[in-house]
Amino acid sequence: DQLDNVIRVKDPRVYADLSLSGTVISPKGLILSKDTLYAYTENQLLRVVLNQVDAPVRIDENEVVVSGSYFEDQDSLVFLMKSGRVVEYKDNRFSFMDTDDGKWKGGVDISAYSNKIYILSPQENQIWRYVRRRDKYGAAEAYAVNGNFREVVDFAIDGSLYALKKSGEIFKFYAGEAEDFVINKEPITALSSPTKVFTDLDLSQIYILEPSKKRVLVFNKDIKTGNAMYNSQYIFDFDIRDMVVEKMSGKMYLL
Repeated sequence: DQLDNVIRVKDPRVYADLSLSGTVISPKGLILSKDTLYAYTENQLLRVVLNQVDAPVRIDENEVVVSGSYFEDQDSLVFLMKSGRVVEYKDNRFSFMDTDDGKWKGGVDISAYSNKIYILSPQENQIWRYVRRRDKYGAAEAYAVNGNFREVVDFAIDGSLYALKKSGEIFKFYAGEAEDFVINKEPITALSSPTKVFTDLDLSQIYILEPSKKRVLVFNKDIKTGNAMYNSQYIFDFDIRDMVVEKMSGKMYLL
C-alpha cells in the first residue's frame, strides 16, 4: 500500500440515496453538469439537488439508454440510445436529434466537447464526430484515420482524446492523430479490467475506474511532455458502477 500510495476509504460520505426516489431503479451512470449531478437508468433520469433526489423522469417509453454526457457548449445532456439515436435533454425537455444525412452511427459511449459530440463505435473501429448545428447535427465524421478502437471501452477528452482499452492500455490522440503516450511510475498492481477514464480540460489528473478491484486510480498529467505519471489510488469496500469528478472542488462522486 505504501509503495502504490493506496488510500483505503472506509467511510465515504453518502451524498444522495437514489433508492429514496420513490421507485425501484437500477442506475447505469452519473452525469455532472456545471451545477447539478444526475443519475440515469436505461430509461429514466434522476436529478440530485442539495443532496435530495427528485422524482425520476422518463427519457423515452421505447428507447434504451447506453451512455450519457454533459454538453457544456449547449448546457444540455446528451444520451446515446441502443437504437443508435441521440436524445438531448434541455430546459426540462427530451428531444430526438437529427443529422444532416438523416442517420446516426451506433456505439457504446458518447462524450461531448466544445461544439461536438463523439460516439465510440468499436464494431466499426472508429470514434465518430458530429458538429452541433443550430437545431441538429452535421453528418458523421471519422475522428481518427489510423486508430484502433476495437477493444476500447471508454474515452475522455480534454483537447486531446484518451482511449482506454479493456486491457488497461491508454492511447492518446490529438486532432485525430495518434500521439506517443507514456505512463511513468506505473502502479505495482497494474490495470487489468478498467471500465472508465475521466478527465477534463480544467483537470490536471486522469482518473481510471476499475470496478473489479473496487478502485479509482489517479494519474497526473505532465504538461511539458504530454505524458502522465501515476499518483495514487483509492480503494473502497463496495462495488462501483460509475465515477465523475467535479473540476472546481476536486470532489469525486461514485455510483
